[in-house]
Amino acid sequence: ICVEPDHATLKKAKDCKPIQYPKPDNKITFDLLSSVALTNTNHDHDQPSHLTLKNDSIPTSINLPVYDGPEQRYCPAGRE
Repeated sequence: ICVEPDHATLKKAKDCKPIQYPKPDNKITFDLLSSVALTNTNHDHDQPSHLTLKNDSIPTSINLPVYDGPEQRYCPAGRE
């Protein structure tokens, strides 16, 4: 059981190295679109975003310069 909230474990971008992932082999690992398709997720294309912000200024004033924009990694499908 996790006792810390996710935001408490976020590291600053300057303290992290980019992860170099190998290219998908299409046997065990797959590209993003194929992986999302395999989840059998279904939603309406005009459905409102399931990810929302409490303060719209935080992404540009703090998240991008300090944490390299973690919002881009919230959704594994790369969507909002």
